[in-house]
Amino acid sequence: MSYELYKKDHRKEKNNRLLFLSIAALLLALCAYTLFVPDLPEIPEPPKDEFDAFAICHKFVEDELLAPSSAEFASSVDSDIRDLGNDSWRIHSYVESQNAFGVMIRSRYDCMVGFNTVENHWILFNLDFE
Repeated sequence: MSYELYKKDHRKEKNNRLLFLSIAALLLALCAYTLFVPDLPEIPEPPKDEFDAFAICHKFVEDELLAPSSAEFASSVDSDIRDLGNDSWRIHSYVESQNAFGVMIRSRYDCMVGFNTVENHWILFNLDFE
């Protein structure tokens, strides 16, 4: 092996070692940062309200419709929304959607939902169509 070839291989090996050490140092710094930097406080979600309950009832009602893409819901003004306390609401409203024959029909519904603050999700207690 000539001296020039040896010098070239040695330089390449030195560059590879330098690259490996740089990556290792970066990973070590990243690990130290995640271990020693205090956790940021979680930003609390805004409290759930009747509009959230109204919207989640729409989703539960849509799950029961034959043609959910055709659904036209009543506005919150035209609906009876009652706060039952303990993060629970009852919504009495209507939806217009296509039936099996493609005809738009109005269906009244009564939806009772609650928000589980411990598990952070909505619960459907009852859904009745009239």
